[in-house]
Amino acid sequence: MWDIEQLKEIKLFKDLSIKELESISNIARVQKYKAGEIIIKENEIGKELYAIVEGSVRISKLLPGGEKVTFTTLKKGNFFGELSLLTQKAHSATAEAIEDTQLVVISKIDFDRFIETSPQAGFKIFKVIIVEISDLLNQMNNRFIDMMGYMWH
Repeated sequence: MWDIEQLKEIKLFKDLSIKELESISNIARVQKYKAGEIIIKENEIGKELYAIVEGSVRISKLLPGGEKVTFTTLKKGNFFGELSLLTQKAHSATAEAIEDTQLVVISKIDFDRFIETSPQAGFKIFKVIIVEISDLLNQMNNRFIDMMGYMWH
């Protein structure tokens, strides 16, 4: 069982009530990774949702030539794995612990059951996920515009 205060610090759960956080606490487990350990691999099917309690995680992708490109670095309070968990498609990137890292991990089965039994909590969680995806799309659009400007000047 997780400490409710720790769960409140995770962006994904920030809008949940104490009762909803207690339910999350009952289905979440702790997973620890050493620096350099792979948490999820690109092209694997996602079966879990991850949130960072301690440490940091690099999200990267291998280019066709074998070069590793880092998309972002996630820190305490951030979450990942949500898209693959929801779509049941393969992960589009690799997640690697940059330092010793402790994660909250929730399986797809438990997550789906939680959403079914707590639809209001599910709405709050999906709202956070949608805002996060929207922010990522804006960042990608800005990078694309910058890249196009660089190419044409």
